[in-house]
Amino acid sequence: MDVKTGRCHVHYFTVKLGARYRPTILLLANILNSVIMKSWSGLGTEAMSVKKGIFAVMMGTLLSLSTVAFASIPISQIALGNVHPGDSVASVRAVYGEPVYSDREKLIFSNGFLIKMDDDRPGIVEKVIVNENNGIATPGGVTVGMSESVLTSTYGMADKVDRDWYDTEYVYRGNERRMKLEFKVVDGIIVKISCELDD
Repeated sequence: MDVKTGRCHVHYFTVKLGARYRPTILLLANILNSVIMKSWSGLGTEAMSVKKGIFAVMMGTLLSLSTVAFASIPISQIALGNVHPGDSVASVRAVYGEPVYSDREKLIFSNGFLIKMDDDRPGIVEKVIVNENNGIATPGGVTVGMSESVLTSTYGMADKVDRDWYDTEYVYRGNERRMKLEFKVVDGIIVKISCELDD
């Protein structure tokens, strides 16, 4: 905050956020700036200094809430066994061979790898699911059987956490395209991983 000019330099607070959320933060910051500046007019330098500190705390809180609520991850991290949502089913067969079961909706491979196909686009991977410790990992190296704690250390805070009596689900959304990576946890252990198109 420039006390002499009354201008708030909001770019500093948004430079570390993803481009997807900067316009929202800038808008909120400018509204906050406008409201506060109307109430500051006529104040002395000492009172202005106190108000400047309050504004900085408020902006820091806004920034921290935004980064926690929107912990989007690179889409390159949304995959299992090097299969991404949106890949062709043909490319999956080329890597993993013929499935042990297939129908119009899904493919199941001998290692338990399950692929669901897009209803609107036959031949396109909509969802990839792993629910056993078969060595298939995310690009970040996370597999079924690992501790829940690796999620935060690998991906940061989840975009969404759903808890019930028996399990907890963590959802991480892609930062560029409509994709998401989900982890199901029971008793502190990852029991299922899926990634899918997030339409």
